[in-house]
Amino acid sequence: MSRHQQKAQHAGPHARRHRLPEARLQMSRLLTWITACAALMLMATACAPVPTAYTQEQGLDQALDQVTESLVSQLKKQSLMLNIPGQLSRTGMVVDPVLDSESGQQTSLTKRVESFVTERITSKHAELEVLPFLPSQLPRAQYVLTGTVKGIVGEQGRRSWRLTLALTDLKSGKVSAQSMAVARDDNFDLTPVRYYRDSPVLLLDDAIKGYINTTNTVPGQLADKAYVDRVGAAAAINEANESYNGEHYREALHKYKAAESTQGGEQLRTHDGIYLSSSKLGMKSESEQAFAKLVQRGIQDNALSIRFLFSPGSTNFWTDPSMVSAYPMWIKQLALVTAATNVCMDVVGHTSPTGTEPTNRKLSLARASTIADRLIAEAPALNSRLVSHGKGSSENKVGIGTDDSRDAVDRRVEFKIVGCPPKP
Repeated sequence: MSRHQQKAQHAGPHARRHRLPEARLQMSRLLTWITACAALMLMATACAPVPTAYTQEQGLDQALDQVTESLVSQLKKQSLMLNIPGQLSRTGMVVDPVLDSESGQQTSLTKRVESFVTERITSKHAELEVLPFLPSQLPRAQYVLTGTVKGIVGEQGRRSWRLTLALTDLKSGKVSAQSMAVARDDNFDLTPVRYYRDSPVLLLDDAIKGYINTTNTVPGQLADKAYVDRVGAAAAINEANESYNGEHYREALHKYKAAESTQGGEQLRTHDGIYLSSSKLGMKSESEQAFAKLVQRGIQDNALSIRFLFSPGSTNFWTDPSMVSAYPMWIKQLALVTAATNVCMDVVGHTSPTGTEPTNRKLSLARASTIADRLIAEAPALNSRLVSHGKGSSENKVGIGTDDSRDAVDRRVEFKIVGCPPKP
């Protein structure tokens, strides 16, 4: 027997007596740690603030003041209840541009809401540092603020606006605070910003729907994954949009292409931006390719709505050549891509609320049929794969009946993927 074995044998019972209390001590420490973690998780859940809703109509500035102060107050209370000293000491946050929840657009009204909220937080809450919503600033931000405006029927049947804000923790992916208020309508300017005004399509894809869902999520719950996973791409798209809205089209084109290559960047807004920028630069071939990709993405997401502007009460396109000159290319690419993907589609026409609803339904069906006929002329194989429908003004996104750029999305033609009928 070796000296090592003799030593182990001699020390065996004594060592075992010492190891037993030590094992119990380790087990006790483990149980204490598990209990503490569980308590912290329960506390975090219990401390999730209750969303605040102000349902009485008020002026826009008053409503915005309430939702902003409520949002910050919820965040502060949560930090105090979790006993995290200095948690809000110059905590970084970014503001993803506020959207109209029906159209998914930025408008003069949403810009006004966004400016008010940003200025109020900057001037009154120094513990929150509002950073530019750019890819380079995201690593410094703990929270992202999202917001929507939605037209609703208010008191005495008048039009009002529901304003909703939410703060999402970028690290945990959970909504930390949410608030809502209702503002009286005061003939607000609903004109879309340049990018959305020029866009040929309605940009309500999964990324935008995820943004809207996140804004409507109660505190303590996970934000919509389709949004959180694409925040980096959203920041890159926002940077490109700023260049486009500033009429710096070559710079915008470069940034849209960069956004397209980021994680989650393959979405309608990037393809749309590449199409718009290349069109402004007179790059005919590239803009046509970009529009084809836009159609492909829309078909893939089953979210393709194209804004064809018709003359009032007619199936003829609008008379302004600058607005309709691209329509033949749109129809050609739409026909070719649809034929190549071997899908069947409902072609659904929509109108603004101008006129009676029976008239609008007939007109919307006639316009849908006009587009379907043009598609079939480009690709005869679509003859048995398209069915036309008319919705009139029953599914308006804006609904103000001005028949101009402000409600152009109401005069759209949608293409919805459906199952093909069985072959005879």
